[in-house]
Amino acid sequence: MPAQKDPHTASVSEVTYWCVASFDRAKFWIRIQSTLVTRQSSPEPDFAIMDYPSTASTGGYASSSRAVLVIEVSDSTLLADTTNKMSLYASGGVPE
Repeated sequence: MPAQKDPHTASVSEVTYWCVASFDRAKFWIRIQSTLVTRQSSPEPDFAIMDYPSTASTGGYASSSRAVLVIEVSDSTLLADTTNKMSLYASGGVPE
């Protein structure tokens, strides 16, 4: 992947603020640009909201079956994110 430019980084920052304000830390883990294991591969979405807090981490990799929301910030990767990656996350059990 090419280096992230300011528009992408600014969008990731804004979504981070929204996630922190929207998801209870005691119930959800907001994973930012971290590995998420699906049946087919291990992508690194910009955000994966997990159905458990970070304190309940297993010490392994996060599974897509435990993600309640995955967010990809797209500028130059929109086509790949809305086709290949969307199918990948759906096949891994991500509902949104």
